[in-house]
Amino acid sequence: MLATLAPEGAAFGIEIREADFADRWVEPSGDLRIKFSSLLEPGEGQLTFIDGASDVTSLFRQIAPGEYVYSGRQLQLAPGQRKLKVFLVKDGQWKEIGSFDLKVTTASGFDQFAMKPRLDVTLKGQLDQGRSGSAPQFTRGDMYQDGTFNGGLGIEASRGDFRVSSNVNVVGSTFQPEALRFATMGNHAPQADITDYVVNSQAGGSQFSLGHITYGSNPLLLMG
Repeated sequence: MLATLAPEGAAFGIEIREADFADRWVEPSGDLRIKFSSLLEPGEGQLTFIDGASDVTSLFRQIAPGEYVYSGRQLQLAPGQRKLKVFLVKDGQWKEIGSFDLKVTTASGFDQFAMKPRLDVTLKGQLDQGRSGSAPQFTRGDMYQDGTFNGGLGIEASRGDFRVSSNVNVVGSTFQPEALRFATMGNHAPQADITDYVVNSQAGGSQFSLGHITYGSNPLLLMG
């Protein structure tokens, strides 16, 4: 893959001829290979490689005259998208001779991966109670503390034109009669239960969904 050269590169006496990672996704354990037009002579300066905001010069090794390689097998590349810039440093002066879009997949091979957890916790209780006259007897003791929670997890991932997303929601209560399925299962109802979930995947023009989904778009009919 031929690299896009910085217009001022030739003026510094060295140019980037090729960067094999340009315009493609690289795995975290992959290699970054950069070839220069010539080998720097002593006194001409030093090459410096900046990955995003990190100086990774010490991780690039020269394997041939004018050819440098970063090996992800020694230190894996961080997933995500950012710039990899190459500078020529001489006498404290930094000259940029190349800038490339560096795109690194996640460990699972996705171009992008995001996880969005959510959790809301509520505490409720009673410190005392009282009744008089013919008021009915309370079913619970004078003092109690209950906890409830409402949580969920959403995941979005993509690789090329393939995309997958999922979402699951869960509720729970420490008080058994407030369990989601107590009306049908009684004391056997789980105190933490899934309310709904959905998994969507898309590749090109095809789409597949699983879980609690709706379908149909007729304005005179209920959604299925």
